[in-house]
Amino acid sequence: MGVTRTPILLLQAPPAPDERRFYQHILASIGAPMWGRHTVSELKVRALSHLHDMDLKMIMIDEVHNLLAGSYREQRRFLNMLGFLANDLCASLVVFGVNGAVDAIRGDEQLAR
Repeated sequence: MGVTRTPILLLQAPPAPDERRFYQHILASIGAPMWGRHTVSELKVRALSHLHDMDLKMIMIDEVHNLLAGSYREQRRFLNMLGFLANDLCASLVVFGVNGAVDAIRGDEQLAR
């Protein structure tokens, strides 16, 4: 039986801008096995490897306004992570959330485009 390729990934943002939880959610959403405790860097490498193998074309993130629950620094890190993912995967990033989140995303020139 061949591998099923999924060009679009739909996720819900974590309740706060948390890279670890986001990468864990990606891995769980695509059915990647999870065991042990991993650093954020290890989770990122695993998630990117799986997403590249899937030939992902689009990441859709619902409840992106959850990033507003974090400090300015946490918001910036989370937005930088989203921009990195989209660039590294050459995938479009589509986000859904309340209007307050629009201001946070517009604050990042790359993501605003």
